[in-house]
Amino acid sequence: MKKLNDYLKDDYGLKKIDLTKIKKVKNNKEIRFLLFISITITISTIIGFFILKKTDVELAKNIKQEIKNESKTTSISVDTLKSNSEIIEKNDLPITIKASEVLIYDKKTGKYYIISGSFKDYELSLNEANEFLNNGFQSSIILPIQNKNGYYRVAIDAHLNKEEAIIALNKYKNTLKKELWILKH
Repeated sequence: MKKLNDYLKDDYGLKKIDLTKIKKVKNNKEIRFLLFISITITISTIIGFFILKKTDVELAKNIKQEIKNESKTTSISVDTLKSNSEIIEKNDLPITIKASEVLIYDKKTGKYYIISGSFKDYELSLNEANEFLNNGFQSSIILPIQNKNGYYRVAIDAHLNKEEAIIALNKYKNTLKKELWILKH
């Protein structure tokens, strides 16, 4: 009689297979390609960042140079007037100085405004404008235009052309340490 173990090995005509000869092959091509792509993207991002940083620094230097050029004082010759020692009568009329108030614009003027905040609520915009008014700025509120977003914008300065507005914007950003932007309205 056959043993049970011998009987099972001979079942179905199966032969013994040596599994030690089979090696697992790794697909390194995909991993190398993905690694190459990721390194390329990382390096190009770093290079792009440094290029942008360099242009930002150069732009800031140019703006500082423009501000320095504008702020240089020039000598002005002054003509002196000679008077015949006439006595000028004193006017006793009182001098009235109009108190500063927040200006409100409801129509487009074509000016470039330096905006310090944008509010959905009129009272909040009025509070911001009064705060700037108390600090010596001639603040104004630009009312929302119909069929637009409905925001009340608080302006701290206005200019007729864009170049002057950009120069003033940079000065205000440095002194106020607040986020400001330009709006043509």
